[in-house]
Amino acid sequence: MNTDINLGRKIGDGATAEIFAYGENQVLKLLKANFSRMIITQDTHYSKIAHDHGLPVPKVWDHLEVDGRYGAIFDRIDGLTAAERLLKILLRPSKYAKMQAKLLASIHSIDFSGDEIHLPGSITQKGRFEEQIEKMDIWTEKKKTEVIEIMNHLPDGDSLCHGDFHGGNIIMSTNGPVIMDWDTGSQGNPWGDVAASSACILADPNPETAPNWHRVIHRMITKRINKVFLKTYLAIRPDTDNQLNKWLVCAYAARIGELSQIHHPAIPEKQTLMLSFIEKKLLSV
Repeated sequence: MNTDINLGRKIGDGATAEIFAYGENQVLKLLKANFSRMIITQDTHYSKIAHDHGLPVPKVWDHLEVDGRYGAIFDRIDGLTAAERLLKILLRPSKYAKMQAKLLASIHSIDFSGDEIHLPGSITQKGRFEEQIEKMDIWTEKKKTEVIEIMNHLPDGDSLCHGDFHGGNIIMSTNGPVIMDWDTGSQGNPWGDVAASSACILADPNPETAPNWHRVIHRMITKRINKVFLKTYLAIRPDTDNQLNKWLVCAYAARIGELSQIHHPAIPEKQTLMLSFIEKKLLSV
């Protein structure tokens, strides 16, 4: 609905949206100018599904349009993100990784086989991967097509998926971790979602101003987190169909393509790390 309101205090600012205090216990998530309504529609669609199935997700209350910008009202969740707690050494890397794996497994336990929850007009899980793989500027078209073909032969899946599950999208509230930002949600393959999360972990850039020694430690910690994350998830949900490695190739390629649009001194190192993994795995898939 269109409405004229006085925006409250801004309490958050992301790539696509700003977060404003709204009343006592709610927030208004308002897309920045010129961003598609579909972003907030997809966010609320999958947030509602996750919340209705008992996952720790903020309740969606209403949609708003303010000065041509689209938004929605959610329950307010206070606290640092899991990523912030990790940086402040308030959360051990192994505990951080295990928590992520358990939360993601709980998302994937929600299966919609025989039901259709895909939001009409929104991009599918495979569609998002393909879109990002096509952005890779360090591969030939033939190589990109090869990876997309691998992905297209994998099952579409019917699980609830988040699409961008990492520590920055988990708020550590007083009642426990809460999963935020469902605008990349989908009905998809859980192994694709696990692989996307793994790619987020390895591609997490250290601060631009960090000294060399910090980058070395950061690289060691992210590798450790990724290893524990995958091991923990596999212990909960075994990869009986041997899909994970194939999805990792696709997700890492997609992440490299996404990173090619970002200017950050640590990006080339992250791309090289994931590229070396892809080259090894392509020999076995």
